[in-house]
Amino acid sequence: MNDVRPSPDRVVALGAVALKAGWWASGPLRRLGWAVLTAAVPEDVARRALRDAVTAVAGTVLEAVDVTALVRDHVDLDALVAEVDVAAVVARVDVSRLVAAMDLPELVRQSSGTVTGEAVRGVRTAGVSADDTVTRVVERVLRRRGERPA
Repeated sequence: MNDVRPSPDRVVALGAVALKAGWWASGPLRRLGWAVLTAAVPEDVARRALRDAVTAVAGTVLEAVDVTALVRDHVDLDALVAEVDVAAVVARVDVSRLVAAMDLPELVRQSSGTVTGEAVRGVRTAGVSADDTVTRVVERVLRRRGERPA
């Protein structure tokens, strides 16, 4: 008897077809497809080929589908977010890394500059007001009437 084995490419193609048909049809057919595929090539090669095929198909489907629209239309985001443990999320924040990523000295400089500027403006305004008050008191004491110096 002549033992002629089909080429691995044909077996892989036949196995892929059998796997597709088996997946949609029934479990026994799926097992037959896997058996045909693994009879011709080592199981690790068959698994890699299957993984690559599934990855390619999934990638093609994801490129063709607007996942954002699907989520927006079919997922109750409020219910999903309500289940989030915010304390656990905050506990996972790496504060040291976050502080290191910020330019803390510049932030302090900016905020203190703003506070200092506001304080200086407040002191100047209070000084002008006090100067006006002193001027009025002096004019009353000296009983001056008439034009005030500008």
